Amino acid sequence: SYDFALGLRRRLAGAGFHEARSGTLTGSRDQEAFSTGGVIAVRNPMGEEHSTLRGSLIPGLLDSVARNLRHGAESVRLFEIGRVYQTPEKNKAEERLRLGLVMTGRVHGENWRGEPARSLDLFDLKGVLSRFGAVTFRAASHARLPLALEILISGKPAGLLGILSPADAREVMVGGHQGQILVAELDLALLEKSTAALSKGTAALPKFPSVRRDLALLLDAAVPYAVVEESALAAKEELLTGII
Repeated sequence: SYDFALGLRRRLAGAGFHEARSGTLTGSRDQEAFSTGGVIAVRNPMGEEHSTLRGSLIPGLLDSVARNLRHGAESVRLFEIGRVYQTPEKNKAEERLRLGLVMTGRVHGENWRGEPARSLDLFDLKGVLSRFGAVTFRAASHARLPLALEILISGKPAGLLGILSPADAREVMVGGHQGQILVAELDLALLEKSTAALSKGTAALPKFPSVRRDLALLLDAAVPYAVVEESALAAKEELLTGII
């Protein structure tokens, strides 16, 4: 709904993001790579750049990142709320409202030692999404994202989060910029439904302030992060409210 989208925009702005707007008509070059369904072609396009309806918000956001870097931006955090068009079933078009996010650049570390700024990584964007309620993650594979996670909302597949491949990142980066490009896209209807379900109940204010702990574990390299997260949640520790 409009009110939910407005509230989401305010929360993302508070997290340092700026809103981007991209056109619905776009080229087919990158759409098939990020669309979760078939791409819809326009019958009489004005040109290749307007030959398809967008099936994903990520290509448009990456174009915005490139423009911002060309104009001297050192760190870029963008989001877009918009409709995408896909054909998950033959001869059946589908329109969905989605949220896309992209981050790149550096961020100052949260510590008391005065350490230098570090590059944004996957956990920064994962932490942003974790604030939205019943959002969890599990390992996934994607041709353009060497490190990818599937986004689950209330246990249902809702989108994708990952690091753009170095080859694709080089096409976006300009002027000697370095670092990773982090992207995510998820279904807004599922997110709104989950948020509404969580907001029905109320809880008493905590008696004590929250405490965050960083844990370092020695594990076999083959053990995925999802196994560690599931093991921690399986303990059902009542004082544990979240894992980032």
